[in-house]
Amino acid sequence: MQERRRISFILLVSVSASLLLLWVSSVLAVEGHHCRVYVGSPYGFTKSTEVFMRDQFYRAIEKGGCTVIDPWRYDPAKLPSPMELGKLNSQDIDKSDGVIAALDGVDVDSGTAAEIGYASALRKRIIGYRGDVRRSGEHPSVKVNLQVEYFIRANGGTIVETLEGLTDAVKKGFIQGQ
Repeated sequence: MQERRRISFILLVSVSASLLLLWVSSVLAVEGHHCRVYVGSPYGFTKSTEVFMRDQFYRAIEKGGCTVIDPWRYDPAKLPSPMELGKLNSQDIDKSDGVIAALDGVDVDSGTAAEIGYASALRKRIIGYRGDVRRSGEHPSVKVNLQVEYFIRANGGTIVETLEGLTDAVKKGFIQGQ
């Protein structure tokens, strides 16, 4: 009987220690201001914008305190089917704390627009970046397509026009929770 109590006590202490470690890890993650954001963009399609994406765009996000989940890390030629890429991207969005979306171009890239809609339906915060000076929205009060902008703002997101603004928006939106 004494041995059984000792084993029960050891199990109780082990479980309690494990729970305490999980709690401490979650507190440190919040206090350490760590987040993971999925980055939707067409920047990986050309060499010139890929260089911008990796050297400036991702750095601005990381400077804001978040780790980039890069959908361009997948090699479509190594996947069993083209649809697998869409599945992997949606799983990455599911696991993210939110989405950063590149909105440059005459109109927002259709894949990026789909990722914005999906993330919005999951109630994820979305920050849009539009460094493009051309007007794109249907109305003077919107910066891009009205529906795309609605989905960005629906869960507390915003649209910024500079990389410095992106860094600040990441800090405020994902780190400080504003």
